[in-house]
Amino acid sequence: METDIKNLKLQKECLIRQRSELKRELRRSFVYRAFVRRLCELSPGLRDARDVLLRYDNLTFHKQKLLEKERMSQEKMRNLKQEGLAYVEYMKNEILHLNNELLIRKNNSSPWIEGRNEKMNQISEDGKVTKLPDVNDAKVDKPSDVRNIPAMEYMCILQAVIQLMKKKK
Repeated sequence: METDIKNLKLQKECLIRQRSELKRELRRSFVYRAFVRRLCELSPGLRDARDVLLRYDNLTFHKQKLLEKERMSQEKMRNLKQEGLAYVEYMKNEILHLNNELLIRKNNSSPWIEGRNEKMNQISEDGKVTKLPDVNDAKVDKPSDVRNIPAMEYMCILQAVIQLMKKKK
């Protein structure tokens, strides 16, 4: 009997706590209901609480869509930036390589380093270039997604500079 009394007292305390929590929640609900009523009175497009909730759901849905679109745009920008940096790095390396070849050629007055396209190595005995490189025939080691036109134009310019330097000597 004594344990039953203790159990009932514990249940009573638990129910009292639940009742106070429910009262707090009910007060918040009344405040929210008053807010929604006032909002409907002030906004001509809203008739009742359902309209407010529908508009809220619609706005949160579109916000999520916009956030996802923004995230995808940023990811795309990051990828494009990485591709651009890779291309710039490749072109820097290509320019350095061509400058090294030009220096060797200038210092040694010898044909280009072996391993390059044979059409670029055609130099006569007196050091004049007998045939300029054909842009379409040049072979450049690089990733397949990078265009070779700028590097080929640079090679042609280097050949022309070499030819002018030889004429000045």
